[in-house]
Amino acid sequence: MIFRILVPIIAASLFFIEPTFSLFSPLQINGERYILVPHFFAVFLILLAVYDSKKTAMIYGVVFGLLYDMYHIDMIGIYTFIYPFIAYLAAVIIKYVHKYTVFVLFLAIALLVMLEVLSFLFAAAIGFTGMNFDQFLHSRLIPTTIGNFLFIVLFGYIIRWFIVKRKQALEPAM
Repeated sequence: MIFRILVPIIAASLFFIEPTFSLFSPLQINGERYILVPHFFAVFLILLAVYDSKKTAMIYGVVFGLLYDMYHIDMIGIYTFIYPFIAYLAAVIIKYVHKYTVFVLFLAIALLVMLEVLSFLFAAAIGFTGMNFDQFLHSRLIPTTIGNFLFIVLFGYIIRWFIVKRKQALEPAM
């Protein structure tokens, strides 16, 4: 019973702590500026799509994508589209391969790179950024990928455990 409530609380917590970790960015290392964008909630969505259901992950994606758009960028539509799209891709891809931990890790990283590139392309298309793609790749995409990789390695198994327990709690007893 507790897992039914705990998983949405984890989702909301991850969503709301992302901006706290964004305060540590940009980083200055040897005169170079690196932007690290945490995508904790996106990692949660990917794991939810892989270990629970596509429908649930897409619903979370739409709701929290809408909140993200309103809360962070004042333009509704970008993350409202990207979050469910990433969840959908995770669910579709995982149907064709085994759910080995290493594969799920690389799937999550690939989808986070896609999320970051899509958000950059949207921002560039509407003039929200003056950064060119080389600057984006060097100063934002690579540090963001490394940071989110570390998050997945450190917390992915725990998040997966809660998602699996929630799924078991929701299944009818036989």
